[in-house]
Amino acid sequence: MEKLTVKDIARESGYGTGTVSRVLNSEPHVSKKARDAIMKVIEDNHFQRNENARALRAQAEAGIVTLVKGKNNPLLGAIVEDIHRRLAPLDIASSISYMSEKGDEKSSIANLISAQNPKGLLLVGSNLDFAKDGKAGFKIPAVVITNSAVSLNIPNVSSVCTDDHAASVAMVNYLIEMGHRKIGVIGGDPKGSALSLNRLFGCQMAMMQHGIFFDLQKQYVPSEFSFQGGYDAVIELNKKFPEATAVFALSDEIAIGAMRAVYDSGKSVPADLSIAGFDGIEFSRFTHPVLTTIRQDTAQIAARSLDILMRKIKGESGAVYENVPFIFQKGTSVRKLS
Repeated sequence: MEKLTVKDIARESGYGTGTVSRVLNSEPHVSKKARDAIMKVIEDNHFQRNENARALRAQAEAGIVTLVKGKNNPLLGAIVEDIHRRLAPLDIASSISYMSEKGDEKSSIANLISAQNPKGLLLVGSNLDFAKDGKAGFKIPAVVITNSAVSLNIPNVSSVCTDDHAASVAMVNYLIEMGHRKIGVIGGDPKGSALSLNRLFGCQMAMMQHGIFFDLQKQYVPSEFSFQGGYDAVIELNKKFPEATAVFALSDEIAIGAMRAVYDSGKSVPADLSIAGFDGIEFSRFTHPVLTTIRQDTAQIAARSLDILMRKIKGESGAVYENVPFIFQKGTSVRKLS
């Protein structure tokens, strides 16, 4: 091959240009299978990365830009990987950018649009911060992923997500059916995250429907969506609410961090404390005990998000708001009380 381009590598490897760019940039959220396949194409064609990486990245300026809020979130990573796998056969240039959980969405979006002039945006993990003033600040179509944009009522901003409220109601109902009435909740920030607020409100609603009083100050501890966040949060919850028999963590990472904290304290899950999560990340199937959680259908979320964005790019008017059904994943981390 005389001149290797991003599209050439994508075509021969079977992966999207966005995935190729991430491999060239040594970015996270690329599976070993994808990375090995792309590197094989590069090596077979004697591509010199140090000399040509900058030129290849320049060619990857996107028709579709994906902005991911959360640099090491496995749920978001799975969705992004699936989206760009689906983009590969469409021959559409794409790029991926990452920002921290507390980053400024509005300025990040503005910078990406200015630099790449894309036809559409995929906003993965957005907290809707970019439209706090009721305006999107951009005219191209966008799809918010894992959070509902219905409250924005902005014509060019659609969304695809799980019904966080309904899923949380389902999980708390299950905990109550298992005999738990002293339930703590950890994770998220309802003051700064609509997702956290919807999940927490679902917990409160379920308990209220069963006549169980939920003391927000005593039974809830906010945290970042991370293993460390969950670890620290369950320790704090134990100080405030030591009588808890079960904890509902608002993400699997938080739940897994909490499980480790319980073990480090000399206790065990679920004998001393039952723990349930939310998201259904792959790692949740390999914890001991296996985590009981709400699984989000990442493949369907990716497929619907891309389909909606492509329709909007082609000129379809009006926002679309879709909820993808969740799946209850019963593990062994919740015990039945007698």
